[in-house]
Parts: sequence; C-alpha cells; structure tokens
Amino acid sequence: MNTPRLLSPVSAMLATALIISGCSGYKDSRLNPGNWFSRSVAVAPTESPASYNPLIPQRAVSIFRPDTDETAPLGALVREIETLKIEQRPGGAIIAVTGLVRRAGVQDVTLQLNESASSDSVLVYDLRSFFSDRGPVPQTVSARRVSAAISLTDQEMEGIRTVRVNGATNARETRR
Repeated sequence: MNTPRLLSPVSAMLATALIISGCSGYKDSRLNPGNWFSRSVAVAPTESPASYNPLIPQRAVSIFRPDTDETAPLGALVREIETLKIEQRPGGAIIAVTGLVRRAGVQDVTLQLNESASSDSVLVYDLRSFFSDRGPVPQTVSARRVSAAISLTDQEMEGIRTVRVNGATNARETRR
C-alpha cells in the first residue's frame, strides 16, 4: 500500500526558501537577530558638504615644518557606518568597523577617540578617512567600502559598557 507523504524534501526546501526570502523586509527590524547586539543610530550632520571639501587641504603643507599632532588634519568623517563588531581576544578586545565613504580613492582610514563625547562607561570613536590626490576612480560600492580596527587591552576596556562609532550620517553602537 502506498501512503502519501505530507511533506517531501523538495517541497520542504521550497517552503524554506520562500520563508527566508520574505525576511528581507525585516533588515532594520528588532526581529532580525543580526540587530540584537548592534544597532544603527541617526546623527545630525556635523560637517556641511558646502563648507568642507576633502580635496582642499585644511592647512598649508611645508617641507620645512614637520607634521605634529597639533597640525595634522582630522580627515573627513566616513559617510555611513555599516558594521561594528567587538571581538574578544586574550588580554583585551578588537573593535572592527566597516563603513562607506563619499567617493573612492581613500588613502587612509582611522578610528579616532572622541574624548569630548566619551565617558567612564561609553567609548566614542569617529571613523575618519583621508583621500589621496589622485584622479577620479570607479565609484562602485565595493570601491567605497573601508575598514578599520583598533585593539584595546582589558585595562582600557574596564568599566566600558557601550562602544559607539560615529559617521557623517549615522552611528553604530554596541553593548558589551
């Protein structure tokens, strides 16, 4: 006697694919498990595009005056912070950030501690980019994606409950 199966493996795979494809609308939702530990926070723009041009140096460059921390340019804030991860390691943690810049051609990316916004339980960093003086390059999203990381010891992370990284249009923060 032939008994009908209620759910064959092929129909189970099709049902699973249909359910998973319907989850794309929950990208920024609290129901998405990827958003449970890190979230995006909207910020007001600090630099207006009309007043700041990353191609024009903010100071005069001289071969006779060495660069010091006081005269070094801050660089432009990265346009959007995509991901923020804190990875535990023996003796401390690594803060890894990925973001999108306004245009391709980034020479250097750095995480700079924002001491005025940081407190005893919150570390605030600014993700800043420095552009090269070369001509235009392709403007694909993958060409504009940048990454930076910083390593902190257990002593530096002691008492820190929240890490926040600022960009020009958003900020991401995660709790430990």
